[in-house]
Amino acid sequence: LYSPRTLSVSQTSPSAANLTWLPPSTGTTTEYLIQYKTSAGSWSSANTYRLTNPTATPSASITGLSAGNYDFRVFARNSSQMHAK
Repeated sequence: LYSPRTLSVSQTSPSAANLTWLPPSTGTTTEYLIQYKTSAGSWSSANTYRLTNPTATPSASITGLSAGNYDFRVFARNSSQMHAK
């Protein structure tokens, strides 16, 4: 299994962002984990969104964000592996 590809983030409102990406080029992804943090913050499992049963064109909407800049990362997971983008 390879990492998700071509992560794109767009702001949909002052407190929300929409993420889109391409699935790994090979393998079967059963779940994606999306994490976010403020640019000055630390990665935390508290800011993790799980996307189970993903489609061929995966995406996620993250809401409840405060004003500021954010970093996002996406992990692809199958039953035994996890890879990040």
